[in-house]
Amino acid sequence: MKAIREEVDKIRTAEVTDQELQTAKGAVLNSFVFNFDHPRKILDRYVRYEYYRYPKDFIFQYQKAVESTTKAEVLRVAKEYVKPEEFTIVAVGNPKEFGAPLSALGKVTELDLTIPEPGRKGSGAVDPAAQARGKALLQKAQAAMGGADKLAAMTDASHESEVTIAQAGMKVKQTVQWVAPNVIRVEQVLPFGKVITVWNGKEGWLVPPGQAAMAMPPPVVQQIQSELFRIPGKLMLADRNPEITVTALTDNTIEIAGKGGEWVKLEFDTATGLPSRQTYKSQGQGGPVEVVAIMSDFRDVNGMKMPFHINIEQGGQKFGESVVSSMKLNSGLKAEEVGKKP
Repeated sequence: MKAIREEVDKIRTAEVTDQELQTAKGAVLNSFVFNFDHPRKILDRYVRYEYYRYPKDFIFQYQKAVESTTKAEVLRVAKEYVKPEEFTIVAVGNPKEFGAPLSALGKVTELDLTIPEPGRKGSGAVDPAAQARGKALLQKAQAAMGGADKLAAMTDASHESEVTIAQAGMKVKQTVQWVAPNVIRVEQVLPFGKVITVWNGKEGWLVPPGQAAMAMPPPVVQQIQSELFRIPGKLMLADRNPEITVTALTDNTIEIAGKGGEWVKLEFDTATGLPSRQTYKSQGQGGPVEVVAIMSDFRDVNGMKMPFHINIEQGGQKFGESVVSSMKLNSGLKAEEVGKKP
């Protein structure tokens, strides 16, 4: 923070160097081509110019203005518009690990950024009749998937899929490995690198792109626990777990809830009895959000019906879709290998 303030003061009191000016200009001008790399961008820009009554050639006026910018103009604008005395600094971190207290920089006001968990969309008071109907619906789904005994005999599962993020138009290659009861490894290959998450049943690690493994942060631990709760071999046998309640919400919808606050609303296809729709909570960019997974394209894998296509909605909008390319059940995965620190 002190280094940033020193640079801000410097740009307000002296001209930038020739190299700094050329580097800054180059960063803007070299990215100029990305204004034209997709027809949608061109259309969006012209619509925006029309709405705000900009000249239609504004983008080219901007380009020429950047090219002609001088060091004196940078200094004039910095003096006029950059006002350090009006800065508000927001710092997020563990104060115990700071080299010096933030009060060394001035007055500190603490902010509570806690995001409350959304309330569970549950069925309210315990209703024995609703629980009996819920278990009956779940047992019908177990039979449709291949039988409760086969689900109970699942020792491990793995699948490879391509996940398309709708809003970003980004494709992610994903590999998931699970060993009963609660060891999981997820590898995601993104355009900017690979992300690995591993949970061995007691502790976990996260590997960001190009970095070494770090202890899994609490929000990621919570996310992993939620994913483990929804593993088919566990979720579909919820009626056998005394720590979990199964309650019918409608004639083809149940709620499965754990004592730790986990919950899943599960809807079934009335024709096949197979699960067709999951609703659960997940951690989004702005905090907890409701996610809906719509399952289809069920195929036989080792005598069990598993979905190979999942449409994902988040916050009421389409978020993406997952298409499974391969799936294996009971292939002999070992917990010590899957749960090994990356």
